[in-house]
Amino acid sequence: MRSVKRTVKWVVGVIVLGMAAYVALVVWQGSQAKAAIKQSNTPLGQWVDVGGFNMHLHCLGTGSPTVILEAGAGDFSVIWEKVHGVLSTTTQVCAYDRSGLGWSEINPEEEAVVRVETRVEELTTLLNAANVAPPYIMVGHSFGGLLAQAYVQTHREDVAGLVLIDALHAEQSEDLRAIHQKKMQQAAEEYQVVSVMQKIGLLALSPNEIPNPGLSEEGVAKYRGVLASLPHVESMLLELNSIPDNLMERRNPSAGDGASMPTALIYATSHQDAGLSAQENATFATQWVALQRQVAAQSSNTVVLADEQSGHYIQLDNPDLVNRTILDMVNTLR
Repeated sequence: MRSVKRTVKWVVGVIVLGMAAYVALVVWQGSQAKAAIKQSNTPLGQWVDVGGFNMHLHCLGTGSPTVILEAGAGDFSVIWEKVHGVLSTTTQVCAYDRSGLGWSEINPEEEAVVRVETRVEELTTLLNAANVAPPYIMVGHSFGGLLAQAYVQTHREDVAGLVLIDALHAEQSEDLRAIHQKKMQQAAEEYQVVSVMQKIGLLALSPNEIPNPGLSEEGVAKYRGVLASLPHVESMLLELNSIPDNLMERRNPSAGDGASMPTALIYATSHQDAGLSAQENATFATQWVALQRQVAAQSSNTVVLADEQSGHYIQLDNPDLVNRTILDMVNTLR
């Protein structure tokens, strides 16, 4: 009996060692794959020193006003590929990656909660360091819309126009806030798993398994390369988890927010999330549309466009509408 127990213990030990060796091999292969992807997946634009770390800025075209593209929560510059190039034939267009996202380095002074004010300061420093001169047309999608509006509030003299694309707004009803927070929590839980996979190199070993959000072949290769090889996912999580605090802090925006500024507001009328019930989806869509119209009514100079065909990523689903709207503003302001 004793010899049998010893044999069983030996077999278990061999299995454990074998599994440990296999995991170590996978981690090593993952680290090699991450390094290879990082080396080959070069940035679309340039790195700009913003004082202690570098941020990625991708500017195309020439002319004024300059269009500044502000991506949604956890997104980065490549998400604008269907807008960026088209607009650059008419004026200068700049997309960038917030600190820790895309090809931008992590801000060494970053706090546990990403604050809107910090993001605005980073963008201000970036544009100044890169000599990207005003006037600007600020274009913000989703959480980027909240950031764009915050930039207007603190830099009104530099901004000539504002375009909001299915933008996030702080003044939400209790029902809308609860459903939105549920959506953010579900997304954060998914990305926590993705973050672990990224750290140990599993994403780098199978980057083609990363879903395509609707980009071109070249664009999705860049997108997958960033998610697989850079600390983007961890910074994405930090930004997502910071949204509720930022919404609460900005429920009563300060005066001087550019109520008379030329503004275009594009919103999607349909929002379907697999993680929500049919009733929650219906409630969210109804109240989201009501909020967009409420925000539009606060301005005396706003063009409102409802998109009944697109999902939340209108710049990917219906880029012609977005491009046409921005170009109309550019031509009006010239």
